[in-house]
Formats: sequence, C-alpha cells, structure tokens
Amino acid sequence: MGTEKNCSICNKSNFRVLHSPKEKIYGGRFHIVQCKNCHFVFTNPLLSTEELSRFYPQNYYSFIPKQGNSLFPECATLKKKIGRELKTLLLKEKYNYSFKTEPFIPSLLRVFLPIYRYFATEVYPRNRNDGRLLDIGCGCGEYLAFLKQLHWDIYGIEVNEKAAMYARKNYCLKVICGEVFDAGFPDGFFDVITLHHTLEHISSLLETLKEIHRILNKDGEIIISVPNIWNWERMLFGKFWWAWDIPRHLWHFSPVSLEKLLKKAGFGKIKICYQADMYDFPGNIKNMLRDILQNQPARINFLCEQDKLRFATKYLMAPAGVISALLGISEQFVVFAGKQHKDELTFKREREDI
Repeated sequence: MGTEKNCSICNKSNFRVLHSPKEKIYGGRFHIVQCKNCHFVFTNPLLSTEELSRFYPQNYYSFIPKQGNSLFPECATLKKKIGRELKTLLLKEKYNYSFKTEPFIPSLLRVFLPIYRYFATEVYPRNRNDGRLLDIGCGCGEYLAFLKQLHWDIYGIEVNEKAAMYARKNYCLKVICGEVFDAGFPDGFFDVITLHHTLEHISSLLETLKEIHRILNKDGEIIISVPNIWNWERMLFGKFWWAWDIPRHLWHFSPVSLEKLLKKAGFGKIKICYQADMYDFPGNIKNMLRDILQNQPARINFLCEQDKLRFATKYLMAPAGVISALLGISEQFVVFAGKQHKDELTFKREREDI
C-alpha cells in the first residue's frame, strides 16, 4: 500500500482531501483527494493489484454469471420482445450490423430509438467485418459471448480466476487471467479494445493506457465507460455518492480528466457520450442510510437493492436521466478514441512551437 506522490495527469504533488470515507465491506478508511493543479480526483493510499484483490468479495457483481447473452432470445412477454427488437434496431442503425430478421412494427419502434440510445446500458463497437476485439475486465464473459455472435474474433482479460474460468468453460472464450501486460499481445493486434467499468479499478493507470495504445492497430478504436464525477448525484450526496466505492475505485474521472489521460497516452479523435440510465441511484440512499443506521445493514441492503427498484430508476426517473445526459452530468459516460497518427502529433508540436 503506497501513498500516491504525484498526479497521473500533471505530475504535481499538491493535493487536497475531499472525503475520508470508510470502506463499506471490510472497513478501513481511505482518502479521496484532488490535485490542486489539474483537479484530477483519486483514492489515497493507492493499492497495488495484489493488495486490491483482498477488497473484492466472492459475490462482487462482475464475478457473478448473468443470463441473456443470446443475440435473438425467445421472449415470453411483449415488453421483452420490444426490448429485443429495439436492441436489434440499435445494432443495425447505429453500429452498422446487418440481420436477416426484420423487427415487428419497425416504423413505430424507430420513433423510440433516439430515446432508447440514451438508456442502452451496453455500448457496442461498430461492425468491422470479422474484426479482432479485446475486452479488459470481461468478468464472466457475457458481453464477449454476445459480440462473438456478431462475428467478432474476441479475446478477454480478467483478474478473477473463477470468472475467467467460467467464461472459458461456458462460452468457449479466449480469456486470459491477469493484467493486459501478462498477455504479451503483438503490436497493433486489435481493431477494438473495450473497458466497461474497468479503468477505475486499474492501479497502473497510465501504463495500462500506453500498453493498450501499443496493441491497438493504427485505425483501431478504444471504448471506455466509467462513472462520471461531474454527475449531479455526486454534487448532491457528497461523500455518500455511490461511485466512490473505495478502495475498488482508484480513479474518479471527469470527461476532461479522462481526455487528458488519453491524450497523454497517445490517443486522439476523442468523442464523449453520456448515458441516461439511473440504475445506480439507490446506491446513494443506501450509503447515506448505512451511515445513519449503522446497526441495520441487512435491512438497508434489502430496501435499496437496485434490481428491486428498477421500475423507479428506469421509468419514473427517466426524465431526470435524459436531462442529465443532455447536460453532461449523468451517472456515467462513454469515451471513444483512436490513435493519434504521427502527422497529427507533428502538427500538434508545430502549433505548440508557434
């Protein structure tokens, strides 16, 4: 366990403490600090990968197998059928995939597609005709299994051995247990690399981004989804914000700080999108109640379970989610980026010299 002495973005060492919350599962106090120079926010002390592994319980959500990885599942209800067809339309019209099946009532569904885009929790790569893709932090492999059906040549990286084994055994996926450095991929090997709610967990932040840059081909794309520290919920709930999740979340990104890090690692062509889904909102209430009613954790967990409150967060809070996404203060954001080519870097240096 080591105290971070320099900011990962600007290398300055002048920080201020924002909060000092207790870890929710095992106890222990950590500091959430902000660089006074560039305003990047992160957790101190900074844990290594080995130290951090102790703070992941066996029932951590990404280690638990989930259902629903089929491309065209059988749907028993009209609601599920509409959801499936909207997903198919999204894959066709936004991500350029082609399917033989035609959705029912297509003209009506297209009316809802712009709204559905905001609430789609999974982000997909654009169709590249049998491209090669790596998902870092792939968990039990459901996302990769879905992409495999879209004819991607897929690979996964997962630090949890049980989750990696489940992905290999149940979906026949090429999943390596460890970090991206352990895999030894050749230069320019992948067309797309995805990190969905993974980057905030990685201790070697800049080194990982540089390794991703190395193994991404020159026209490749990186897709990163993370919690948004500029979220209005963080401003309202402060130290009870659901996404602090110390010490598992080591880094707390804003669109600006993540863009700076990506540029520092050699990426460009950066595009940022905001997601309107408010699935994690009950986590704020849970954290606040845990602080007030410290002797009733089981009851609080039961009352504030995200899946049980899904109707409220998905439908009743939908207007708040859409407005938050339009204003750039939603729960999460997604970044798409590509490699900066040598001519772009040369042009940038020439501009800096003027």
